[in-house]
Amino acid sequence: MRNIYACDFVDPIYPPIEPIEAPLPFENVETFEDWLREVYIPRTLPIRCVPLTNTGWDIDANKTECWAVFSADGIFERSCQVYARTPLTPQFQEYLRGKIFVHNHFSDDSTLSTGEVVAWADLQMGEFTAVTPTRSYSIRPKNRKWPNPHLLKEFFLKHPELNDGTIRNHCYQLLAHKGIFEYNVTTVDNGGL
Repeated sequence: MRNIYACDFVDPIYPPIEPIEAPLPFENVETFEDWLREVYIPRTLPIRCVPLTNTGWDIDANKTECWAVFSADGIFERSCQVYARTPLTPQFQEYLRGKIFVHNHFSDDSTLSTGEVVAWADLQMGEFTAVTPTRSYSIRPKNRKWPNPHLLKEFFLKHPELNDGTIRNHCYQLLAHKGIFEYNVTTVDNGGL
C-alpha cells in the first residue's frame, strides 16, 4: 500500500489533507470506484470543522475529493486529494486532455456539474466520472466526437434551473438521447453505506 497525498495546488489557506493509504496503482477504473465507496467516501461523512487561515471562516476538513487519472486505455496514472471546488491549473488541465478522470462526490443525487461537463468537452477527455456512495455518473463522447464546449457553456448559462441536481440529471439524459454525448448513471449495491 502507498499513500495518496494532497494535490500540489491545494491553496495554503486550507488545512493540510492527511495522506491516505491506497492499493496503488489501481488495477482499473472499477477498482478505484470500489475503493472510493469502501474506503474514501466513508471518511468524508463525519463533519470536522476547521478554521481557514486568516479568513474567519470554517471549512469541513473531511469534505475532500480524491481524484484519479487513467490513460485513454484505462491504465492508472496518478491520484491526489483536493478540497471540493479546487480549480484546475492550466498545466493540470492540459495533463487531463484525452484522459479518463474519476472522482468522488458527496451525495447520491450529485451528478456532474455543468462546469465539469464543459471542462470534459473542452479537454476532450475520454471519460469524466463522479462516484457517490451508491451511484456513478459518467459522460463520454458519442462516436469519439465531443460537443462544442462554448455552445455547452452558453446553453448551461441560459438555464439556471440546472443548479438543481435532479433537473441537471434529466437534462443530461435528454442531451444524451439527442446524441450530444453519452451519459450513464450506474447504481450499485454498497451494502448499506
